[in-house]
Amino acid sequence: QKLYPDKNGGHVPMNMGEFGVTSKSGSCGDKGPSDKYRSMWTKEVIKVAEKYDISWHYWGLAGVGGFEAYDKFNGLWFPGMLDAFGLTAE
Repeated sequence: QKLYPDKNGGHVPMNMGEFGVTSKSGSCGDKGPSDKYRSMWTKEVIKVAEKYDISWHYWGLAGVGGFEAYDKFNGLWFPGMLDAFGLTAE
């Protein structure tokens, strides 16, 4: 509540939207980060956002030029992305 005070004594909810990092299969090509570093970066960004009570949504799940968390063609999550989101496969 200290970071985003509301004039009525509460706090203004914050959302961090459309964040992500492209993979080697995306627009960066071979210069892009590995799946390991991409998922580590994503996990750290989420950790900091949640530390400050900021909600988030990742850009994007499928078909967004290398930012994908999910491979819709093979029906699989990219390595480390579920963990970065704090989720597990069923």
